[in-house]
This record gives sequence, C-alpha cells and structure tokens, in this order.
Amino acid sequence: MPDQLGANNTQQRLLQSGSQVRAGVRPGVRRINRNEDSLVVNASEKRYLWTARAFAVVTAISLCCNLILLLTISNILPMYRVEPYLLTLSSKEEQVYRIVPYTRDMDSQKSITETFVREYILLRTTLLADTEEMESRWQNGGDLQEMSSSIVYQDFLKNTGRKLMQRMKQDGLTSSVKILTVNEIEDRTWQVEYSVDYYLPASYKPKTIRYRASLKIQYQPRRVQYKERLKNPVGFKVISYGTKQLKD
Repeated sequence: MPDQLGANNTQQRLLQSGSQVRAGVRPGVRRINRNEDSLVVNASEKRYLWTARAFAVVTAISLCCNLILLLTISNILPMYRVEPYLLTLSSKEEQVYRIVPYTRDMDSQKSITETFVREYILLRTTLLADTEEMESRWQNGGDLQEMSSSIVYQDFLKNTGRKLMQRMKQDGLTSSVKILTVNEIEDRTWQVEYSVDYYLPASYKPKTIRYRASLKIQYQPRRVQYKERLKNPVGFKVISYGTKQLKD
C-alpha cells in the first residue's frame, strides 16, 4: 500500500513537471511565430514601398520626356514654311543653272513676277479639249481664282469664262497661246502682248487673234491649309485686269 502511494505521487510529480514544461514551451513558440509573421509583413511592405518608388520614378521620367517632346514640337512648328526659289533655265539645253531664294527686296523679284504674269495669262486664255481640267482650273478654289482678286475673278466668270466653257462643250473649241512680250510699264503694272490660235473641229486652219492685256498685281500674305501650301505660295494676286484686241 505505501508503495502504491509512492508510485502515484511519483506519477503526479512527473505529470505536473510535464505540464509545466509544456506550459513553459508554448509561450516561446508563440513568440517565435509572431516574430516570423512580423518579418513576412515587413518584407511585403518593403517590396510594396520599393515598387511604389520605382513606379513614381518611371512616371516622373515619362512626364519629363513628354514635356521635352512637346516643347520640341512647339519650337519646330513655326519653322515650317513654303519658300519659293527662282530657277533660271538655259535657253539651249533647258537645264537649271542658277537657283536663287526669293525675297521681296531681291533683284530677281521682277523675273519672278514676270513668271507669274505669264502663268496667269496662260491660265485665262488657254483652252484645252479636256473640259474637266478646264473646270478645275477656272472653278472656285482653282489656280485662276487663287491668283485673282475677288472682283477680277467674278468679272472673268461673268464676261469670259462661262461663255468659253459653253463653246468648248458645244462646239469643241480649243486654243493655244503664244506670249510675245511681257513688260512692266509702271510699278506693279504689267502689259502683255500675246496671240491666240483658236481651233474648231470643223476647220483645219486656226483663227489667230492678237491681244494686249494690262495687269496690276500685288503680293498678299495668305493663310492656307497644309494641303494647299504649294498653291500660289508667294501670294501673287491680280487686282486689275483689262484686255484689248489688236489689229494685224
């Protein structure tokens, strides 16, 4: 009996010591787990912070690059312009041998104006068999309208253009033009003598008539769309036009 009591006491002591050991171990384990969790959380926060910083740096660099690009484009845009040049051709071989940039006070301004005066006379007086091409030349927004003041253009349509267009369509009238002389008689006032050969399908021999035209011109600044930048780039305008038939 005393032996059994001693054995029971011994077992109770062992159980108590084991429970104490387990009780002593559990708080330590909890502390270790908490430390590990805190380390994981800190690592995640650090990664997030580094990602946010990297994103902020990339965004700042991108904004700076876009700003520089916009400034560059804004500085380049005013540099775009149409700048005509005077091309002087050889009378024999038709080769370009001199190229001079155009300025309003240049010595070759008279030559450039003469070129536009010749072109204007040809636009008004040459009649092609292709009526669609003629309509594109004479219509509103065409080459002739771009080189004429509003008064001159409307007078041409009323007294000349519509009548000639009707004869071209009905009778097949065509013409070829030969410019004889071009002279500046006053400041920006020009006089042109030219002959026109009129052709009809029913006649083999053309009818030739000589004319003298008087033009007063101006150079007017223009604002145009991009697609029209090469149409009359120097702003040549005929503000007065008159013609007279000459006797042979």
